[in-house]
Amino acid sequence: MQQLQFLLIILLLVMRSSLETLLVHTLILYTMIHTPGRFLMD
Repeated sequence: MQQLQFLLIILLLVMRSSLETLLVHTLILYTMIHTPGRFLMD
């Protein structure tokens, strides 16, 4: 029973971190799309 709890906690952590990664990637893409001039000038 304790092993199941451990697996659930790991799953939650993995899901949370992948969600955060997804959010960061979405933010970066959004910024790149909305400010193309800034990236092209560099």
